[in-house]
Amino acid sequence: MRLGLTHSPGARYPLGAPVAPPPPPPAEPQPFDGGEAGFWLDPSDFSSMTIARDGTGPAPAIGDVVGRMLDRSGNGLDAVAPSDAARPRLELVGGKPALAFDGVDDVLVINGATFGAAFSVVAGLDPIAHGTVIGNRDGINPDLSDMLSIGTKLATKYPLADGSYHRTAVLRIAGPQISIVKFGGGFCDATVEGGQQKVEALAATPAVRSTPAYLGAVDGVGSAAMQMNLFGLLLYTDQVIDAAEETLARDWVAEKMGVS
Repeated sequence: MRLGLTHSPGARYPLGAPVAPPPPPPAEPQPFDGGEAGFWLDPSDFSSMTIARDGTGPAPAIGDVVGRMLDRSGNGLDAVAPSDAARPRLELVGGKPALAFDGVDDVLVINGATFGAAFSVVAGLDPIAHGTVIGNRDGINPDLSDMLSIGTKLATKYPLADGSYHRTAVLRIAGPQISIVKFGGGFCDATVEGGQQKVEALAATPAVRSTPAYLGAVDGVGSAAMQMNLFGLLLYTDQVIDAAEETLARDWVAEKMGVS
């Protein structure tokens, strides 16, 4: 007996195993994807924060204090308030989550990083009064090193290996801003978006410092504390970031601030 097969135009007959769906598109690149040293703090990620300083208990809601922030970079350089009184508060500023530092005693401390021959900072903030956004000190020199400070100008003040300091200042604009400092490789490049950029040559190699970093105050006890709203901060502790990494960091901060 002979069987005939009828073929319908356009019909498909499976052969073997079903065809697997195409793989998902690759994830969008993010800051610190290359394993860079440093830390990344995100006030919009409520799950990365706790009210308690030891990291236990609930995450904060808007209006709550923040005792600990996890480092989003994966390097484990978490930011911790040194006391309950020093905890900044999570607020909505222009509809965006931000850490509000009161300018009195609010500070977060980051331990375990080494700063020196190069570093880069990208920060989104709304400065309210003069003070240090982020800096560090060691037990030898009582002066703080300002990686980023705000007064009438954005400024840096960092020790050099010959015992001197390098100071750079650029005009800042009022209100929320994206501030970028790239320091090392023989130069300091300070930029305030919408304001000004200033590139200066370094007179000597930066001094290496293994010391806590203080976010929001000079020394962690309220001296020259910074009153500000912080939308996000990325600090690369050992390099001048290249253009690609700077774009990733800058665009992430801009998104958190709701600006282009």
